[in-house]
Amino acid sequence: MKFLVRATFAAMTVVTLILLILLKKAIVLHLTQKEPPQHVALFLNWVPEAGYAGPLLAKSLGLWGTQGLDVDIVPGGGDRKPIELVLKNAGSFGIAGSDRVMAAVSKGLRIVAVEVDFQRSPVGWMVRASSDIRTPKDFENHRVAIKDNESQYIYRALIAKFKVNRKRVRESSGEFSLNPFLDEEVDAWPVYVNEEPHLLEAHQIPYRLIKPRDYGIDLYGNVLFTSQYSLETNEKAVCKFVRGYLKGLPEYSDNRL
Repeated sequence: MKFLVRATFAAMTVVTLILLILLKKAIVLHLTQKEPPQHVALFLNWVPEAGYAGPLLAKSLGLWGTQGLDVDIVPGGGDRKPIELVLKNAGSFGIAGSDRVMAAVSKGLRIVAVEVDFQRSPVGWMVRASSDIRTPKDFENHRVAIKDNESQYIYRALIAKFKVNRKRVRESSGEFSLNPFLDEEVDAWPVYVNEEPHLLEAHQIPYRLIKPRDYGIDLYGNVLFTSQYSLETNEKAVCKFVRGYLKGLPEYSDNRL
């Protein structure tokens, strides 16, 4: 009888030890196992190019990956509007001109800016050096192109400030190609002054820039935003995204994050 009790106790001890070892391994595995990255979409307001160097670098270097995020950068343009897409896709982010963001908020759309790339708007208009357009008031009696981006809002502010008679301006829609300006079909062409003027330099065409900020119309440039819902329901994920985004910008360093 005593032998049976001892054998049973020994067996139970061995089983207990095995269970403890298995439990320890399970705990270690759970603690060391990484959670799958959270998928996040970033909707651009234009096709990927130099102005988006920060987020493109953050993705290529895996800077979001260190934050536990898998970011899909979605090109913009055409009918792909980042504000609408962010509101339809919970947990996503978008990039848009500050005037677009402000206009959306003024209409009651629940979005919130979380970072600003350009402290000053790069929007302006190019004219040939030989043109008699020197101020926005001179848009009258000339052919002026307007793109369906933030230049549209800034254009309205310019002509309002200078009391430009729009009936005397031959307005047209700015295309993706610079050809209408090169072919002298348009007198003033909307550009990002930090990017596109070099195209005229390549064609050896002297030019002059009309910069709205020189006339007191000075807004932020591109703004990174998300929905109020995303911020309220998952603030931690928003902070992770912004942290990875900023790490992609050369002017930021780790000790500022």
